[in-house]
Amino acid sequence: MIRCIHVTGLIATLVVGAAVPGAPVAEGPSVRVVDVERSALELMREGVERYDAGDFAEAEALFRAAALADDAPLGALFNEACALYRQGDLEGAARAFREAAAQRGAARLAGNSAYNLGLVGLERADLEREVGLEALDPVPQVFGVDPDGAWRTYEDAIGALIEQYAQAGADFREALASDPDDADAARNFALTRQRIRTLQQERKSKRQQFDQLREQLLQPQDAAQQLEALAQEQQQQAETTAQGEQSQDAASAQRQTSQETQALMDHAQETSELAQQARRQAHQASEPTPNEQMIEQAAQALDQAREQQEQAEQALRQGDQQAASQAQQDAATTLREAAQQLRDAMEQQSSDSQEGDQPPGEDQPQQGEPSDQSDQQGEGEAQTQANAAEDAEALLEQQVEQLIEYLLAKEEAQRDALEAMQRARARPKPVERDW
Repeated sequence: MIRCIHVTGLIATLVVGAAVPGAPVAEGPSVRVVDVERSALELMREGVERYDAGDFAEAEALFRAAALADDAPLGALFNEACALYRQGDLEGAARAFREAAAQRGAARLAGNSAYNLGLVGLERADLEREVGLEALDPVPQVFGVDPDGAWRTYEDAIGALIEQYAQAGADFREALASDPDDADAARNFALTRQRIRTLQQERKSKRQQFDQLREQLLQPQDAAQQLEALAQEQQQQAETTAQGEQSQDAASAQRQTSQETQALMDHAQETSELAQQARRQAHQASEPTPNEQMIEQAAQALDQAREQQEQAEQALRQGDQQAASQAQQDAATTLREAAQQLRDAMEQQSSDSQEGDQPPGEDQPQQGEPSDQSDQQGEGEAQTQANAAEDAEALLEQQVEQLIEYLLAKEEAQRDALEAMQRARARPKPVERDW
């Protein structure tokens, strides 16, 4: 929360650590004062009055006018940022705070601006995480048209949030560089690191959930292969039965094929239920994806094939090999047609996807073309630089963590000393006796 107030002729800013349940935040406000004694401009004073009255839009305009004046006070941009923040314009507030931080001759103002920049960045990242990240949950898209694309979109969003938290942390670190005893900046820096670690853990957990669900679901291509295998197996049994094989062996073979068909049908039904459950949990549209529709059709075909297989089993028990062979042939045809329908649907889906991805007037790259060696070298150099930057960042983070621990320990020691002093003052003095 950022507030600008008027205190004995000075423009002061009250900034408080972002309140997040269960997270280490500043326990109290830290008043940041900007001296405008030399500039006593009416624009600035009127801006403060309008701000105190809650007219933040008018206050913003007055502060901006003061900032553009020839005798512009150093606090004008700073207070313009406060007014922008109170209007909900986080992007504008960040811009104004950054400009205020870049002003020369105002080291304290720069540190305060960096601190507030961190708060604005932290709030923006929290808002985007709460509003946007849930909508990009890749788990319900495991059975969608492009599950890998859904995961990449989610991962990119996580990466962007981590960058925002890292930038907020850098701003708090800048505030610490300006004032090494700033415990509020230290706490909020630690908060940004906690946010980053939470996102990293969330990404790891989501990946495990994504992969686990993907393994549980029956994919159309796998269903088509299994249907074809069952159709071939059922066709062979129909031919064998027609040749007059002993009914006991034929019945045993048919029971085995029926069990395999039932297992595949159970897997298809479980896949449909899991996909529906994932969509309900994500509060997404109730319409099934194309892949779900394919599996549902396969489940219906498998159910029909099971009925035909039961007819074959019953005919075999009665010794009617001709009826059994016909039922087995019908089951094989049902399974084969279901497999072909799946393959046709997948080809159509692939064709539609390629047409949607292909930019107009642009040819698809040819497969098998040799890669550019210079590109590979560039990628290697970029990776080396990235590793070096990560090492430097890790070292700097370790140093800042040590500073945070020192500040918090120092603050705790001061609090303990103050409490001890208060207890000593409250202790009754012994009564002097002169007898």
